[in-house]
Amino acid sequence: MIVNVQKILVRDFYKILNEVKTGEVPPALDMPDSFEQLVTDMKSNQYDAKTFAFMLRGMVSCVMLALSIQMFSIYLTYIENTRFRH
Repeated sequence: MIVNVQKILVRDFYKILNEVKTGEVPPALDMPDSFEQLVTDMKSNQYDAKTFAFMLRGMVSCVMLALSIQMFSIYLTYIENTRFRH
């Protein structure tokens, strides 16, 4: 019986992750600044699994955007330095 419940929970969680993967992050969702803040928000607001997944996706998206901007900045600096050398 416990194994069946675990399988159902895992199946439902995968379903939620697939929904979040293709869905839009709700603009009204307030993204936490850190993992610690996410955990605190989860405990105090008792978010459901879908909201948690959207928050996690939003946080990852923000990090990826910041990394992309940083890498682009490094690339531009490299191009400028290369241009001045020739």
